[in-house]
Amino acid sequence: GPPSRAVGWKTMRVLPRLYRLAASVTGRSAAKSPPASIYKRIGWSAATLVAAGAAVHQAEQSSHCDPVVVIRQFASFLHPGYSHPTDAVQQLCVDANLTAPHAAEKIQHAFRVLDRAHKEKITKRELAILLKNIGVTDGAVVDKFFGFFDQDQDGTIDIHDFVGFTSLLVHGTPNEKVKLCFNLADLDNDGHLTRDDLRTTLRNLLRMNSKLTNVDVTDSPMFAGMHPESVIQFMANCTTIEVFAGADPKNQNNLSFEDFSRWVSKGGPTASRLLEIFDSFGNFSPV
Repeated sequence: GPPSRAVGWKTMRVLPRLYRLAASVTGRSAAKSPPASIYKRIGWSAATLVAAGAAVHQAEQSSHCDPVVVIRQFASFLHPGYSHPTDAVQQLCVDANLTAPHAAEKIQHAFRVLDRAHKEKITKRELAILLKNIGVTDGAVVDKFFGFFDQDQDGTIDIHDFVGFTSLLVHGTPNEKVKLCFNLADLDNDGHLTRDDLRTTLRNLLRMNSKLTNVDVTDSPMFAGMHPESVIQFMANCTTIEVFAGADPKNQNNLSFEDFSRWVSKGGPTASRLLEIFDSFGNFSPV
């Protein structure tokens, strides 16, 4: 229900609960932090706090206080790009079977964060900026990421593309996801994987996963004293060697999708580790 008027905003007792609810609406992680930590972590100024407090207070004082309204008012101050999803976005999500709680809000919010120019379309340059910030720096891999999102191949990513690719990440069959892994690593689009293709793709995915999960790849006695990039390259090299040892016994350095899929279906620790690395691609799903 809505915050109690008796408690009042100024006591700040309701802030942690409102923060967690608003964070879930906007797709942010909702850590159980004391208010002081919340202020510091999300960079709120005193003016922003006053404005957020005023918005919540106004909603509290309305004759028919809807807690959802309060949460959305508060959420709009968590991130300037947040807004209640349009009817069109909600219908797209329903059509794509993306009906988890707040799915439409999270998808629209994620799209608008990427849409830096606010033109309702994401360009390759805008996506490349995001990818660079999370460790994906090889141009061929950036092109692959963009190609997956740009489902109608018109050179930009609109909300239809964004919802469509999100649906694939959420609802794709195991075979579709194996195909997605293969296509991502097929950097020259010739229908075959080479060692260089897989090594480059893994290097970028491992770097991205480390940044998104805040995992220190050197946090192991085996890698003590090594630079993180050296550890990532070593892991990409080892995994590539093991994959080709199992899937390419004739040492042709040229895996077809059938070869790759057959090897993955057999299972084993290397196949599991490879799919786990590729699963980091799922971090692009807002839901």
